[in-house]
Amino acid sequence: MKNFKQNRELSWLDFNKRVIEEAKDRTVPVLERLKFLSIYDTNLEEFFMVRVGSLTDLSKLKKQAIDNKSNMTPTEQIRAILDKLIPMYEEKYNIYENLLEDLTEVGINIQKVSDLDEKDLSL
Repeated sequence: MKNFKQNRELSWLDFNKRVIEEAKDRTVPVLERLKFLSIYDTNLEEFFMVRVGSLTDLSKLKKQAIDNKSNMTPTEQIRAILDKLIPMYEEKYNIYENLLEDLTEVGINIQKVSDLDEKDLSL
């Protein structure tokens, strides 16, 4: 494996990880934690549309240039991003499940449409 320098995309993921840490912090009010989870998701969507999208375009070129800041090709950057995201997605799912429990404790119940009956749907 190459000796990688600091990569802006991986640094950005570290930043977004700090956002989701706020969603996990039980000293933060539950609705604020839910807001942080939403911000995390919105950030990640934009990250994929803009940054990963650009890297994907660059990775399709016959000759992939090595980025002088990270010492990585676009394909290597995408792989590093995906490797870093797998545990982050698992953590996000766990945080969401915990948030659902905490919301229930304060009287807020989030339901899937498939779990609702006809009476619920007619409201």
